[in-house]
Amino acid sequence: MKKALKKVVSSTLALTVCLGIPFAANASSESANIEEVSEKDVLFTVEVKSEEELNAFLAELAAHNEKSRELWERALAESKNTKENTESVETNKISPMALSKSEAKTTVGFGHNDSMKAMIGAYVTYNKIEKRFGTVKGFYMYGRNTDTTVGNVDYEYTKIDNDRTLAVHSTSLVGVKNDMTGGFSYFTYEAYIEFYDGGGEFL
Repeated sequence: MKKALKKVVSSTLALTVCLGIPFAANASSESANIEEVSEKDVLFTVEVKSEEELNAFLAELAAHNEKSRELWERALAESKNTKENTESVETNKISPMALSKSEAKTTVGFGHNDSMKAMIGAYVTYNKIEKRFGTVKGFYMYGRNTDTTVGNVDYEYTKIDNDRTLAVHSTSLVGVKNDMTGGFSYFTYEAYIEFYDGGGEFL
């Protein structure tokens, strides 16, 4: 298992999704000053029109982040329990390796009946050996309908299911535009993703 790998990915395009209804968030996250955050480091942006919407956004983000952390802890436990009984694919010197890419996309819903939606995605590059994950080369996240990646994405990963699944826990920034003040605040968005040969899934 490899933990605490971090990658900063440069981006040439700022990706934002302006929404009128709050989404997912971590009320305990520290907000960053706008001078400290570049637009290209923001995965998506939401727009709140009242104090009630802001509070709802923060509560939903806190619940989302907590779920992502729980899934990550479960993956770590699974990896630890099976590691001693499984030979790592990286020690296999017989099978040829091929550089591969697996990608996951999801549409996240906001507001009543998910009336507002936004797409986010992620992909991982790695050496593949017999449909299993070898050395991981990089992890990237993006917003909307483009593969232009955003910056300041931190991540850690572990292999489960006999190295056939790569579990990733990532943190990135989401922006909150406050219509009441005209200002922006930024909060941590945590994602848990499982990649497999040729695909992946946000959970």
